Amino acid sequence: MQTTATIRTCCLSSSSQFLQDRQTLCWDLVCSANANREPCPPNAIAVFLTTAAICCVVRPLIDPESRSFAWQLAAAILLGLAVGSKLYPVVLLPLLTLAIVRDRGFPQGISFAAVAIVASALSLGPMFWAGAYGPRDSFGDGDRAATATLAVPTDDPDMAVPLKPPPAPLPSSSGLTTFLSRWEMNDFLFLILVENLRPTEVRPSQPTPWFTVVPNTWRAGLVAPLATAVGTDHTRAAFLLARVVTTSIFLAIIGFLLVRVGRDPRLTILLEAAFLTLAWFWLLSPTQNPWYWIWALPLLPFARGRAWFAVSGLVFAYYLRFWLMYHWPSSGFLNTSFSGTQFFDFYLTWIEFGPWFVWLAYSSLFRAERRSKTQRITGTHP
Repeated sequence: MQTTATIRTCCLSSSSQFLQDRQTLCWDLVCSANANREPCPPNAIAVFLTTAAICCVVRPLIDPESRSFAWQLAAAILLGLAVGSKLYPVVLLPLLTLAIVRDRGFPQGISFAAVAIVASALSLGPMFWAGAYGPRDSFGDGDRAATATLAVPTDDPDMAVPLKPPPAPLPSSSGLTTFLSRWEMNDFLFLILVENLRPTEVRPSQPTPWFTVVPNTWRAGLVAPLATAVGTDHTRAAFLLARVVTTSIFLAIIGFLLVRVGRDPRLTILLEAAFLTLAWFWLLSPTQNPWYWIWALPLLPFARGRAWFAVSGLVFAYYLRFWLMYHWPSSGFLNTSFSGTQFFDFYLTWIEFGPWFVWLAYSSLFRAERRSKTQRITGTHP
């Protein structure tokens, strides 16, 4: 009987530790997608509202007889609700405003933008108001959270293992700040940039990525003044500087697309520009999670170039990062000084995105050359 009790005690202890480890891992995986450590708002809602807003904008372009203020108002309200669900649709506001200006005049375009901005502010207001009143326990009751249990499939009540409550959520505004100022996941272009800005002394115990080519003295000279000016550490200063650069590149892309849409009134050009706006916003982001790519999927048929269709399959390599993180949490992956996540970030992302960018560049140059030959033969001009 004593031996049986000892075995039973060991099994209970092992089961408890196993469940605690799995619980910690699950919370880490959930929270890796959300710096605020709260359940992520459904991206499908934002995608639906954004797509509906675009449809309301283009409907009068397809059927001029349906041109009315109701479609414009519906588009503005839907876009504002989409921004309230996820911030990303705000990048489409200049493009959709230009489409309305071209079709219905400047006053109508300004009214559309004003209504969309007001609707966005009203949608986002509760998030900041909730943050002002402090975080709320995600279980709803702190006492119940502290004594939460997980029922193991057994009739023995002693097998109920006490679980730790999840980490307390941060205020919404604090979580958003963290997400925008330091979060990185599955990034490629941003990774190359930030690792060529981050000084070596920031992470002396970690190996320098192989693609860091900017001398350390230059990196320190760029980051140190910014860190002093904004009152932060060098790691966050390098991240913010990389954010400034990628944002500037994205604004240049938007400017190019706006000029193109302004010159060519075709509906396909507008929808392609909307797709490219969302696609490059994702590609330049430090958080290239697969579910963020669905923002651009409704407009994918209007993309020119088959390379864009391959992204939907390539992004699943992202989940390999968690397998590597679980098996090699510290250095020692394949007898190297890299951990599993570092190996993914510094090597596997190059396999994930490197050949794809070569394909995209080649196909874009090929189409440009073919278009130039056609224009020379026909005597037409863009």
